[in-house]
Amino acid sequence: MTDKIEARLKKIEKTNLQLMTENFEISNKIKVIGKSLFEIIDNISILDKQIKELKAKC
Repeated sequence: MTDKIEARLKKIEKTNLQLMTENFEISNKIKVIGKSLFEIIDNISILDKQIKELKAKC
């Protein structure tokens, strides 16, 4: 009986470790996407400012 419980516990621990690893990887991917989005927003802001400056010159 104890062996079955220990085997099940090891399986649960292994599954938990896999889930934690996947969660960590997903979290890192989200951080990268977030940084990329901020860069895109910054670039759009710069382009918008440049367009306004060009329109003012015309």
